[in-house]
Amino acid sequence: MSDTIKTCLRNAAIGVPLLFQSILFNVMFYCDSFLLGFVGEHEVSAVSAGSQVIWLYEALITCPAYVCGTIVGRLEGAGRRSEIRTAISRCFAFTGALVLIVGSGLFITSQTVSFAMIHNPDAADMMTIYVRWATVAFALSTLGTVAEYALQNMREQRKVLSIYICEFAIKLSASVFFLFYMHLGIFAIISGMLLSKVARVVMLLFTLFRKMRGLASARGHAYEYSWQSYTKQCVPLGLSVLLWNISTIIISSSFGRLDIAAYTAYALLNNAVYIILIPTEAYTKSLAVLVARLIGASSGLSPEYVHSRLQVMRSANVVIGVLSVCISYIYISVIPLMQPGISTRVWSQVHVIVLPFLGYIACKSITDSITEGFLRPVLDNAFLFLVEFLALPCTIVVFYVLSISLLDGFWYLFGLELFRMLLVCAREAVWVRKGLPNATKDDG
Repeated sequence: MSDTIKTCLRNAAIGVPLLFQSILFNVMFYCDSFLLGFVGEHEVSAVSAGSQVIWLYEALITCPAYVCGTIVGRLEGAGRRSEIRTAISRCFAFTGALVLIVGSGLFITSQTVSFAMIHNPDAADMMTIYVRWATVAFALSTLGTVAEYALQNMREQRKVLSIYICEFAIKLSASVFFLFYMHLGIFAIISGMLLSKVARVVMLLFTLFRKMRGLASARGHAYEYSWQSYTKQCVPLGLSVLLWNISTIIISSSFGRLDIAAYTAYALLNNAVYIILIPTEAYTKSLAVLVARLIGASSGLSPEYVHSRLQVMRSANVVIGVLSVCISYIYISVIPLMQPGISTRVWSQVHVIVLPFLGYIACKSITDSITEGFLRPVLDNAFLFLVEFLALPCTIVVFYVLSISLLDGFWYLFGLELFRMLLVCAREAVWVRKGLPNATKDDG
């Protein structure tokens, strides 16, 4: 059996729990809009628009949790388990300060944001209520996210998955009860969200503290989990997330100017991207765990062995890209069978853009696997910010200034993702050639 296949299987052992976790996360994020479809259009619009804001808010405030998970993986791989408690406690403090600043800003400006996104006053008022309560709920949930990423890098993926299942069950049952039996409307969704997030935080923190209780306590002084290091890594990571979301908003707004058939075709394929890339997301998370551990253990391994492991991981990334294209083609073929209410005019638009869409999926899956599975674990967040900084001006010119068709837009999406892929592949090659950073040395 080749090393590439063995690496894929090793990733699968870690990634299967993460796959189900990703599925549950996406289902939870979209079930609110589905349930409110039984209530009214204003509620659906409010929650759908509010979810976009909350998604960006959550992505920003979870940056420290991701950095902490990477550091925990490094310490685990290096055998420096006595320092894990210090790294996690400092991340909790840093995350609390960040949530207080960002959360307060969003809570105060939520009404302005709502009326800027929705022009209907009733729907905008509902969105304001939803965003404010969701800001509080996700502020609490972020403390659980720190525990989640730490546990994943301490080989506790199954326990995290069981907690996700409990969270999903609580959210769904509470939302259904308050919506259909108590008739609370949008407050039913808010109540279900609050109950599930509080339960999630309690379960994750309890699991983490039990895990940490078995660790020896030693006050570490390494730069890699100091306040300066967290700031140095979280700022470019947060900025790259922000720029990527700005690009996404610009692209979506540009396609919104097309006729209804073209925009429907774009919406169908855009939704398909999130479904198709769920396996890729699970793979990249498992790859990130393996790379973080490899970095931690690299000081005790030969450079030749580390180099061979990295080459195998690069080959596995290509395999993931090919599989994503196959899944995409199958998905596009069966969409008409699942959604017979869509007109043939829309499907004709979809078939026209199949080629650039498949190219876009191939490039994006490889880009994501390298970005999430390699560059972030080596804490090369400044380079990721540079990639998005270079991509944003091109996006603004093509999608905001120029008037383009659906086909031209998808060819540009393919070109943009190809540009990102070439940059991150080149950066990965540099890291593979010069070797991984040594986790036992000062990262500053």
